[in-house]
Amino acid sequence: MGANHSAISILNQIDYKTLSKKDKEIYLKTSFYTNYSIINIAKAKQSAHSLWLLQNPLKDTNSIYTAQYYAYLALCYGYDIMADSANYFSAKALKIVWKSTENKLLIDIHQVYKARASAARNTGTEYVSQLLKLGKKHEAHLARKKYITAYFDSALYVCKKQYPKDNIHYANLLRGKANFYIDLYLYYLSIKSKEAKFYFAKNKEFYDQSTAIITTCCGTKNPGIAQNDMLRGLMETYNERPNEALDYLFKAKNVLTTITEKGNHITTNHSLLLTCYTYLNYAYALKYKQTNNLTILKQSVVTNKESIPYFLEYIQQLNLNSKALRDPYYINPFNTITGLYIKLYQHTKNINYIDSAFVFADKSKQLSLLVHKQQSSIFTEVDINKKLMASEHFILFNYTNECDKISNLKTEIKSDL
Repeated sequence: MGANHSAISILNQIDYKTLSKKDKEIYLKTSFYTNYSIINIAKAKQSAHSLWLLQNPLKDTNSIYTAQYYAYLALCYGYDIMADSANYFSAKALKIVWKSTENKLLIDIHQVYKARASAARNTGTEYVSQLLKLGKKHEAHLARKKYITAYFDSALYVCKKQYPKDNIHYANLLRGKANFYIDLYLYYLSIKSKEAKFYFAKNKEFYDQSTAIITTCCGTKNPGIAQNDMLRGLMETYNERPNEALDYLFKAKNVLTTITEKGNHITTNHSLLLTCYTYLNYAYALKYKQTNNLTILKQSVVTNKESIPYFLEYIQQLNLNSKALRDPYYINPFNTITGLYIKLYQHTKNINYIDSAFVFADKSKQLSLLVHKQQSSIFTEVDINKKLMASEHFILFNYTNECDKISNLKTEIKSDL
C-alpha cells in the first residue's frame, strides 16, 4: 500500500512535458496501475485515456493499443460495478486482439484476457443465458466454468510468457482466478457436492501463491495482500468458520491501516478498508448466529465505530457521492450500529441500547440529508469548501463522547471474556 502511494507521490513531482514518449508511456502505465490498485478509478481511467492518445494519436479503433485501452476500461468498470460496460469493452478488446496483425507484446496482452474473464464472471455469456432460460442450470454452470477458466488460464499463460519472472501482474491474475473459484466453491456447496472441497483447497492455494509473490515483489504492506486475506476471510465465513474468518480479516485490516506516532489509525485505501469492515460484519453475524453470545454483538459495535472516520473520509473523497451509501460492498456504519444496538436491547432489555440506536439512526439521517444537499447542485472536487465540509462533519459527528463510549465498551468486553 505504501509503495503504491509513494509511486503516486513521485509521479506528481515529475514534469511530464519534459519526458520522452517512451518515458511518458511508462509514466501513464504506472499512473494507471497505481491508481487502479488503490481503487482511485476516475484517475485510473484518465491515465488510460491519456496513454491511448499518446500511443495511438490517429485514434485508430482497430489498433492493438485500442484493445489495451478497452481492457483497462473494462477493469475499471468492473470495480465500479457496471457489469454491462465491463462486458462490452472487454468483448471489444478481445475482438481487436484476435483480428490484429500488430505485435501483441507491445501491450500488456494478459490484461485483455483478464478483463474478459472478470467481466464474464459478472455477466456470463449469451450461451450460458440461453441454457439458464431452458432450465439447464448445471449445464450452464459447466459452460460458464469452462469459458471463464479458459480466459484466466490464457491470461496467466501470456503474462508468464511476456514477464518470465514473478511479478505483481501474475499475482493479481492468481487472485482473479481464486475469486472465480469462490463462485465455483459456493455452487458445489449449494448442491452438496464433494467438489466443493476441491475448489476450497485450490482457492487457498491460489491466494497463498499470490501473497508469496506480492511479498517478494512489493513487501508486506501491499493492498494485494490485504485483498487476499479479506477474500480468505470471506471464504471461511462461507465455510461457517467465523473465528478463522476474523483472523484473516483483522490481518487484512492491519495491512490497510497505519498507526501514527500519536497513536492515530490512518489509511490511504478507504475503499478496500470499508469492504474489509463489511466482511467483518458478515463474520461477526455468523459467530453471533452460532453462539448467541452478547459479547460478539459488543465486539461488532466496537469494530463498526472504529470504521466511522474512514467512512466519512471516503464519502468526502467522493464529493459525498451517495453511491457509497447504497453500494452493498461498502458499509454505512451508522445503519449497522443502529441494528446492533437494537439486537443488544432485544438481548438485554437495557433501555440505554435503544437510546444509542436512536442516536446512530439520527446520525445516518443527517448524513443522508447532507449528501442530498450537496448533490442538489452541480459541483466539482475543486469547488468544495473543505473548511465548510470539516465544520459540518464536526457538527454532525462529534467523536469525543463516542471515543469514551468505545473505551467503556472495550472494558465491558474484557470483563465479559
